[in-house]
Amino acid sequence: MPCWSAADITLTKKVAHFEGDSEFKGQIIHSHDYRDPRGYEEKRVVVVGIGNSGGDVAVELGKVAKQVYLSTRRGSWIIHRVWDNGLPLDANFSRFRFYYLANILPLSWQNTQYEKQVEAKFDHELYGLKPAHRFFEAHPTLNDDLPNRIISGAVIVKPDIERLTTTGVIFNDGSEVKDIDTIITATGYVFGFPFIDHPALKVKENEVNLYQYVFHPDIEPSGSLAVIGCFQPVGNIGAIAELQARWAIQIIKGNCSLPSKEEMSKEIEMRREHLSKIYYKSSRHTIQLFPVPYQIKISELMGCKPNLLKLWITDPKLAYHVLFDMYTPFQNRLVGPGAWPGAREAIITSMDRVRCPYKTRKPAQNHSETRLWAKIILFGIILLVLAFLWR
Repeated sequence: MPCWSAADITLTKKVAHFEGDSEFKGQIIHSHDYRDPRGYEEKRVVVVGIGNSGGDVAVELGKVAKQVYLSTRRGSWIIHRVWDNGLPLDANFSRFRFYYLANILPLSWQNTQYEKQVEAKFDHELYGLKPAHRFFEAHPTLNDDLPNRIISGAVIVKPDIERLTTTGVIFNDGSEVKDIDTIITATGYVFGFPFIDHPALKVKENEVNLYQYVFHPDIEPSGSLAVIGCFQPVGNIGAIAELQARWAIQIIKGNCSLPSKEEMSKEIEMRREHLSKIYYKSSRHTIQLFPVPYQIKISELMGCKPNLLKLWITDPKLAYHVLFDMYTPFQNRLVGPGAWPGAREAIITSMDRVRCPYKTRKPAQNHSETRLWAKIILFGIILLVLAFLWR
């Protein structure tokens, strides 16, 4: 039996250094050490970095502190956790149909459409947040309340820090803020595996060579060690990690096999090149992935990917929910190893559970089932027409 390790990643604070930081008389801490806003009442605070942590800290302190300044080098596209129709972001983005559309539509067109959508919420340039990069060229920032804090004046957006003085901060546009009590650096983390003594898992500049983000080609015997959760998605981490664990178990049991060392290395290099073409060079983008395409790939390797064409013929209602509803782990329980008899019902009712907390007032009438079958019939007609035209 090969050795198996589901490795928790060790994160080390990525400490930022500024010119003059030894002279600064205030407090400088990393966002990792920030706990709550108590103690920051009547304080003047500079938050450095506009990732998720920086945005959240700035928003929370903006409700109690005397003044918060948010320093960002590049800016960021801000997306809301509450997305279209008031549903959670994951429920909108994590859908099978987006996977197919993403493979068909030009990336530049997709960037334009999503930029228009987030700009409709608020003008990023007006708020001092518009980045030079396109929407899919960097990990976006999730924050529902940042525009409200900015428009109220509680948070003031500033550019990158040039240097510190004894009591203040000078930014690279020449502006200066004085009497700063605390600087909170939300400058990210460096990950690694210090508890595993193997040269293959030494991380350099936040890069580690893992086939499909799980197996290292140079660790023998092949498949004897799996790393779970070493990735950064736009969305849910838990569902993807669960699928990785299921795949690793199938490898251990001998029900699946890994490709050769050369093929695994080739996949790693191709992925690295692909990411370099999409994202600007940054240590935060070395383990980026799009959830649905990745889960589809792993389900193919496991043999648990549902056949959508077959489903449209044998069970059109289920096929509709698989294609148009939120992508959930239940979709990888329909067939193959770990198949579950309750998966069909769980998929069909998944959006009901998403909407359930909102339904505190019962509507007068409910025609959802009638509308659903109308959509299924319409989509079936479209498929038949397309099949006829492509004969």
